[in-house]
Amino acid sequence: MENEDSSYFTRHSLFAFVYAFYLGDLFEDFDELKEFIFSLRNVDIVDDFVDFDRILSGYKEHFDLFSSILAESLLKILDDEYVSSEKFLIASVKFSDNITVNLDKLSNFKVGIRKAFLFIHKTGICILIIICESRNYLDFQEFFDFTHLNEAKLVNYSLASSLEDFIDIFKLDNDEMSFEDLISLYSDFIRYIFWSKIRNKNIKSIDDLYNYVEYNYDHFYRLVYFIPYEKKSIKDFLSSRSYEIYSLLMSEDVDIVRKFAPYVVDEVFDNNLSFEEDKAFYVEQDLSLTVFSPMFIDFLIEKYGDYEETLYQYLLEDIVYFEIIILWDLVLDIVDYLINDILYNKKIFPSSIADIEHNILLMLNEFYGIRTFNSQEDEEFINIAKEKLGIANKYNNVREKLNLLETVSNMSFQESSQIYQVYLTIIFGAFTIGQTILAILAIILNNIISSIILSNLSILATIFLGLIFIRKWLISKDKISK
Repeated sequence: MENEDSSYFTRHSLFAFVYAFYLGDLFEDFDELKEFIFSLRNVDIVDDFVDFDRILSGYKEHFDLFSSILAESLLKILDDEYVSSEKFLIASVKFSDNITVNLDKLSNFKVGIRKAFLFIHKTGICILIIICESRNYLDFQEFFDFTHLNEAKLVNYSLASSLEDFIDIFKLDNDEMSFEDLISLYSDFIRYIFWSKIRNKNIKSIDDLYNYVEYNYDHFYRLVYFIPYEKKSIKDFLSSRSYEIYSLLMSEDVDIVRKFAPYVVDEVFDNNLSFEEDKAFYVEQDLSLTVFSPMFIDFLIEKYGDYEETLYQYLLEDIVYFEIIILWDLVLDIVDYLINDILYNKKIFPSSIADIEHNILLMLNEFYGIRTFNSQEDEEFINIAKEKLGIANKYNNVREKLNLLETVSNMSFQESSQIYQVYLTIIFGAFTIGQTILAILAIILNNIISSIILSNLSILATIFLGLIFIRKWLISKDKISK
């Protein structure tokens, strides 16, 4: 190695942002999903969707390396039925280039954007994936900052003209933007295209947009890969750098870890999910971390002439796993929101409940409707990832609320039937009273003209008395409910 400075921590680093957000509505069918891709292409945000069949049918040379590896990874990891179910599309994104950032020790650091993808699912959930790379030798603090690029302040960046127009028209503040703010800008613009072009809504402000979206939560996840600078086995590297590994996993200052968590070596070894001796792999709530042995890299260079493609393959296979796992996570969040809307939103119209329940069923079809992954061997890793991300608890919580929703729906139906019966009783009761009173008056007056007038008054009296009864009944019901 050219530089023998032992202060370096990494010699090659990869960082993938995985940012999930909700458009605000489900797609009606696969054709509408494709129409959305074309709308995004028209505003210069995506190139086109990644055509898996075309890539794997001998046209691989027409696609970039990352798209080709992604297509191969999808078909390797996901069940054939899931891939062909027309549930999702993946498009290549024209993400901002020439990005320079500042973050603590990373001063005027040029971010190498290698590739960006947009995963769009029929549930209306989108996942923006941005892959960054650094071939610089980084010391530990520089690498720690690199794993938090989302927090870095942008010094320099470029945008498509359509995004520049979006900022100007909606008077958005793009001063002092962070990398994460830039990603959020892309997600807002993608939502705007959905609601303005696919749903034909007149969006005049960012507040208008959020009113349509309603559920504006998102999920941000980081996938980090690196080759250590030191030529050690994985076992030796984890032993000597356990504080640093723990610091990365917990996003905690390494000096604090050394002082207050002196016995982290065992934990670092115990939480390694990799079965390969030349690789370490960790999953935490907002980060996955993969360490490749330098000796493994040397082996790849000796056998294949380079190692980059193998490194990218590991990255993109993990992206396939995590985009599905994060999709599940956001589905559960949205279902939880929809259930709460039915249970606790007193302003919601009964006619809207059926639509909301229909959307809930479509969302939950991701869990019940179809097998997702190819191999049962992945089940242990997937279960661990679901546990770390809190998906297992969310799922149990949603199931409890679904049971409650079923009970409340049955009660609401019974209550609605009772209300309609009361309305009918009041109206027909009032009609009978009105008819009786006016019949007596007609007899007393014994006048044909009066009978004609009074028959018309009968209708008005019926409505008037009916409204009085209904008003009194509603007031009394409101008092009881309070």
